[in-house]
Amino acid sequence: MQKTDSMNSGKEIHISMTGREHNTWQGIIVEGEQTIPFSSELELLLLMEELLEQSNKSTDDEGRAVRVED
Repeated sequence: MQKTDSMNSGKEIHISMTGREHNTWQGIIVEGEQTIPFSSELELLLLMEELLEQSNKSTDDEGRAVRVED
């Protein structure tokens, strides 16, 4: 099973389920050149949330996180 989601910033992530063990999914998330493995649905959701937060944040001149609005 494979799904592609498009984020607000125009980035795409690819989610590939590679197996199912102990009643949970295992697979990988591919974002650009980065490949991130996950071993449960919860870990998948947390990784997706982290990727979305990274795509919506930037830093100002003093290194503070600033939310970027489109």
